[in-house]
Amino acid sequence: MANSESSGIIMYTTEAPKGAMVKRNNFITLETIDILVDKGDTLATRKFFDQFQITYYISPVSESINISPTDPKISFERNIPLEVSFKLNNDIAYNSIHIIYHSQVNKNESEIGILSKSSYQITNNTLTFKTDHFGSYQLVHLQPILTKNLIKRSKDTILKRKIKKYEIVPVNW
Repeated sequence: MANSESSGIIMYTTEAPKGAMVKRNNFITLETIDILVDKGDTLATRKFFDQFQITYYISPVSESINISPTDPKISFERNIPLEVSFKLNNDIAYNSIHIIYHSQVNKNESEIGILSKSSYQITNNTLTFKTDHFGSYQLVHLQPILTKNLIKRSKDTILKRKIKKYEIVPVNW
């Protein structure tokens, strides 16, 4: 992945989760878009998993990372290719890690999902995945282990512009 200021600056707040990193690929997108990386609200809640009728073992592995454009005029219909990495502790069992997320996929639609092991790679205690959506992402241990991704969409938007964070809002998934 190439990261350069010509494609936009990636800024981290002091609240951004330690060990989390975001890169963008400027070979795919030539637009200049500045990105803000911050700590998000936890997604590992009963309310989130109830949407998928998952009632089994759930335990957070990381804090939630919130990735958003700094310019409120940026359209969510644009695909901004990103690579997100989380540094893992040595004592973590990798086999049950899943990625949960909540993102705005276009102007009038949001999406929540649980990504299975096939959606990420782990090298040198660093979990890495690719996305083209701004939003909140969090690592969790989940039992049973999913073999496919689970995704639900809603016609409600989720980015709270005043605080520039994604929030879970009451919607009918």
